Amino acid sequence: KTHVIHWVRLDCYNSIHKAYEDGKNRLEALLSRLHSSNVPTLSAGSIKLNVGQFGSALQKSTMSSKDYKKSVVQAKEHILAGDIFQVVLSQRFERRTFADPFEVYRALRIVNPSPYMAYLQARGCILVASSPEILTRVAK
Repeated sequence: KTHVIHWVRLDCYNSIHKAYEDGKNRLEALLSRLHSSNVPTLSAGSIKLNVGQFGSALQKSTMSSKDYKKSVVQAKEHILAGDIFQVVLSQRFERRTFADPFEVYRALRIVNPSPYMAYLQARGCILVASSPEILTRVAK
């Protein structure tokens, strides 16, 4: 089930009717993109992507690798102590890209068809999020 929402700032419009119509049109455009027949035909769990074309590594993260590893150790200690039985550690990554954010969302939806996904646009920021379960495999 997908919930599509468009927030309209009323102070940017001369009338509530105009704000409503603009919001409705933007929702219809997004729904059209969601239902378009141009859905990538990738098999679950596989996307071939030349990451070299995107330049350097991540530009911003909410914590260092050292701090993240420390959090993992602390979580394990809490599990062994019986304080918790499950934990979800999260980390925010940011980078500039020329990729269409909605296409990134669609690719994530195919690789990891999780109910825990989000695509949000707000004030110059676009958030694409997905449950990290399948995205964190370690291959040796």
